[in-house]
Amino acid sequence: MKKALSWLVVVFMFLSVLQIGVLPKPVKAAESRNATFVAVRFVPIGYDRDGKKLDPPRDFPWQKAGEQVWGRSGYGMPDSLIAVSSEGINVPAETKELQANPLYWTDFYLTVTPAGGRSQETEHWYAVLDSVGQLWFDRDGRFNDSRYYEPADPTNLRGYYISGSCKNNPLARVDPSTGNNTQGPYILDPANPRFNATVDENGNPVIYFWDKQYSGRMFRLGWVDMVDYPLLRGTGTIPPLVSSIVAEETGILVLS
Repeated sequence: MKKALSWLVVVFMFLSVLQIGVLPKPVKAAESRNATFVAVRFVPIGYDRDGKKLDPPRDFPWQKAGEQVWGRSGYGMPDSLIAVSSEGINVPAETKELQANPLYWTDFYLTVTPAGGRSQETEHWYAVLDSVGQLWFDRDGRFNDSRYYEPADPTNLRGYYISGSCKNNPLARVDPSTGNNTQGPYILDPANPRFNATVDENGNPVIYFWDKQYSGRMFRLGWVDMVDYPLLRGTGTIPPLVSSIVAEETGILVLS
């Protein structure tokens, strides 16, 4: 009996040396995904990010002198609350009374490919906040009225489709230009009468920006108040703060 027990112990020791037994199944590491958190400051139109006036004078840094990039003739950028017909259909903002003016601009990149000092940024977008609190996004910086236009949509449920109009306006937008790739308007302030989104349990707007055509990514939009430091200062060892065009009017756009 003792001899058999000794042999059994030897066998187990031999098997342990060979590491024969039930081994854990290797698990493939989860594939990492590139995520981007964007927080960018708005800049007053007519100025660059350093607080200097654009030269030659224009609204936006990417705008060429004399170029119209905020709406176009016959299709101004609208005040979405009043640029509507009596039937509630969005209509072109042909007159100044129906239009909104640009106040602040910013730009950002949706994709950052990390590579140390050689990181690359892609998916460039521009954004403008207008005089009635509407936020617009555009890939090329040429903003158009991108609101829904029922008469060009044969599937609309209210019966306002105009026969054949979808041929020249397949995306059913107020401005039928083929270069209309603007998105908006987005309203971030729940107190704005144009606000039509929902809010979460903390009272924050639940609004998403979707880059459907290119990256396919979706970002939740947010707005952060920022204690502003005026861009213009006096002279001296400790420069006193002086009035600035952006004082008390600056905020940060957040995409997460």
